[in-house]
Amino acid sequence: MLITREGSQFISRQFNRFYGGTETGSDWTGAETQSNDSPVLFTFPGEAGFGSTTPQFDCDQLLTQIPQERAAS
Repeated sequence: MLITREGSQFISRQFNRFYGGTETGSDWTGAETQSNDSPVLFTFPGEAGFGSTTPQFDCDQLLTQIPQERAAS
């Protein structure tokens, strides 16, 4: 066994989707990870806040960079 994961997910029968929940995982090295991807708010058309572009729950802009290889000269 290389990786195991245990936990729970949320199911929306209305949208036929799974949403993340709390999970604990471990790998072959014995390292353990815990995650909580539980949804905190669903807002639907016609409800206040629907379509808002302002994060409501501790979301910051994430800046990433892909290292570029330099061309041989």
